[in-house]
Amino acid sequence: MGSEKQVLRLADILVNHSVKAKKGEIVRISCGEQAKPLALAVFREALRAGAHPLLSVGFDDAQRIFFEEASDAQIAHLPPTKRYEAKRIDADIVIVAPGNTRALSHIPPKKLADKRKATRPISEIVLRRVRWVLTNFPTESLAQETDRSLPEYEKLYYRAVDQDWAAMEKMFLRAKKILEKSARVRIVGKDTDLSFSIKGRKAGRSPASG
Repeated sequence: MGSEKQVLRLADILVNHSVKAKKGEIVRISCGEQAKPLALAVFREALRAGAHPLLSVGFDDAQRIFFEEASDAQIAHLPPTKRYEAKRIDADIVIVAPGNTRALSHIPPKKLADKRKATRPISEIVLRRVRWVLTNFPTESLAQETDRSLPEYEKLYYRAVDQDWAAMEKMFLRAKKILEKSARVRIVGKDTDLSFSIKGRKAGRSPASG
């Protein structure tokens, strides 16, 4: 799970840079049980920012049981409380920390697709109006996905996320302005000479901005 210092540093980045939590705002912390160390650190950091943290914690086994037992009607159900919540939160910090990345491999793909379709209205509300960020939290299963031990994966992960994101954002904003003033991009390298038009296109948002 990384050192306490690393976890606290990441919580600071997520709350104060990624979603820029402000006094009086509702900040939802969405996570699974294995993300507890980071979720609690984010909870504390949100309080220090003057925000109102809202914990939304799920269990991996509950999700598996749901898909094993749910009827078509239950799959299609969209809880009105979830829609209400999506319309009221100001920021969403999503922490992905699976105990088993194959936990739903035996579930028919149609069931998973039908559930995604049912919850799409909520996702669209969040994407449209909420400042959000998503990050992994190192677990054994995520380490296995990269063919690494957990300590090796943690080292890779924290090296990637512990950046001066404010400085990086400024750099990408400069690149964004240059791209949006340009009409054509040319990429030249060994055995490569590729060019294409970007006239009139808008460049994407900077990283870690939610």
